Amino acid sequence: MRHVVSSTGTTWECTASGATPTCSAFPLSLSTTWTYASMEDFVREAAVPNRLRALREETVGCGTFAYLGCNHTITEHTYDAQGRLLRRERSARHDLGGQQAFDLTTYSAWDDQGRPVRGEVLADGVAETIVLTYDDGARVVEVSNGELVEQDRHGNTIRKVTKTGVGPGEVSEVRYRIESLQQVCEP
Repeated sequence: MRHVVSSTGTTWECTASGATPTCSAFPLSLSTTWTYASMEDFVREAAVPNRLRALREETVGCGTFAYLGCNHTITEHTYDAQGRLLRRERSARHDLGGQQAFDLTTYSAWDDQGRPVRGEVLADGVAETIVLTYDDGARVVEVSNGELVEQDRHGNTIRKVTKTGVGPGEVSEVRYRIESLQQVCEP
């Protein structure tokens, strides 16, 4: 994991290693970068299961040939003064041109730990009310629209199911294998 301090916040990056494609499985190169307002937010994120503190998550997937370019999937989070998640905006762009907004989620109710429990997703002009349910023992949050996030005991995401369209069953599932941990101390 790489730690970078920039004018827009603190960034941590995780790069997949040892990825071997099968058939036409692409991308061959995959990296995910999370940006936080501070190191404190990064460290505190693991304290409450599935309570986000990241400002931005960007996943970049590139093919084997430079002329294919790279796909960038971007998720941006906005918080209130209490650190509660207010909105999630997902979009994608490609190095060779083109940008697409996936959806905008706004949250309207939170549990006593500051995690959203109700909201609305707007995608392709269609609004859908969602309910989020947390299982802290299993470190899982399930969303009524089919999305899911599962974490390990250190707060690392190990499984993510994400909506990819407005129809039922239009989801993408990614499983992560954490190969090493790094001690991070607050300054």
